[in-house]
Amino acid sequence: MDEKFADRLAGFDVVGETRRFIYALAERHHLRVEWVEDPSYDLYCEIAPQRGLALDLWFSLAENSVRFGQRDWSANFHDIERVAIWNRARRAFEGLITGQARVALSYSPGRRRPFFTSVQLLEQGEWNAVSSGLGLAVPPYYRTVYRYNGQEEAGPKGVAKKSFVLLVGLVAGLWWVFW
Repeated sequence: MDEKFADRLAGFDVVGETRRFIYALAERHHLRVEWVEDPSYDLYCEIAPQRGLALDLWFSLAENSVRFGQRDWSANFHDIERVAIWNRARRAFEGLITGQARVALSYSPGRRRPFFTSVQLLEQGEWNAVSSGLGLAVPPYYRTVYRYNGQEEAGPKGVAKKSFVLLVGLVAGLWWVFW
């Protein structure tokens, strides 16, 4: 067997397994789930804020990827037929409900939407990113907010180094071209 695909489950029913996971999650945490019929997704559901859950979450499955989040951020997991990726997505989503996961949102000054997001799982006492977004901070300064189930906590602030380097390079390139 090719090692690249050794961790895939033979005959893995992604849609069925995802539906079973959401039903079991809702039952374990006494949550109401609203299933939405949308032809662009294999599965799509919303879990509104309710007792035990202060977040308004949505969860979607399309082709071979899982995506979940809130109105201002999302996490993406591709190639979920791989067991390790599927399990990481499940742990991250359930962790947002139980407090074993958090979302790190990085904002530029004056912006309402984060330019960078990261879903982090608490593993052996440390927060580890399991899904990260990508963006550019303009201006290249940021502040981070950690969002847990119903709570927000201020995180670090500082210069967004990659954004700063990219902007300096862009300015230098424009100066070189036009001067």
